[in-house]
Amino acid sequence: MRSTERFTGLATLYGQARPTYPAELVHWCLEQAPSPQLIVDLGCGTGISTRLFATTSQLVIGIDPNPDMLATARAEGAQDYRVGTSEDTGLPDACADLIIAAQAFHWFDLDRTFAEVERIGTPRSACVAFWNVRLEDTPFMHGYETLLRTWSTQYEVNERAGRTIIAIRERAPHAELRAFMHAVPMDRERVRNLALSSSYVKHGVADIPAFLHALDELLDATSPQGPVDMRCATRAIAWRVHG
Repeated sequence: MRSTERFTGLATLYGQARPTYPAELVHWCLEQAPSPQLIVDLGCGTGISTRLFATTSQLVIGIDPNPDMLATARAEGAQDYRVGTSEDTGLPDACADLIIAAQAFHWFDLDRTFAEVERIGTPRSACVAFWNVRLEDTPFMHGYETLLRTWSTQYEVNERAGRTIIAIRERAPHAELRAFMHAVPMDRERVRNLALSSSYVKHGVADIPAFLHALDELLDATSPQGPVDMRCATRAIAWRVHG
């Protein structure tokens, strides 16, 4: 299965359940390219990050290859969403001051994406890739990660982010790294939907009802009275597009 198809059928759950990103991250991204005229969001999915940056620039364009995800994005807001990939955005040369990719860069062909970013970037532009990487510092968070590793044959998200950051630094050795702590309260329904929105659950868990039963048991054991905090370290890497 192509990576561009892994989230087909998951867009509604993805848009409803996925956590957003901390305000400190947005401020840091804007420090890399102050007062951007155009921000391009590569692999924008349902537009979570696109909407987050929409008030910071005259124009934000979200690019994604999956029509299902883009349909959900368009239903949520009036931003400019276009079908395309990180390797072939369809945008003109030297148009973007800030290029971002939220929870997506590990899906990209890095060499072709770097070439496209250089093509669409202005002389002052920066590119920032970032991920919400779940922590394991509470009984629920440790149990949730253990559950995913146990039940899914495809779960390696935390490792993917780390490997991608290493690969980016090989191509951009002066890239800057930051991490921002982030906690999002979630009720039981949102936790279940978050799990179901994941491609590694859809394609990697053989028995979804049994997996959800195990997740309910974890919630009963660790948070019987109410919401849990989905705790993340938002890991980010930024680099100058033209040196």
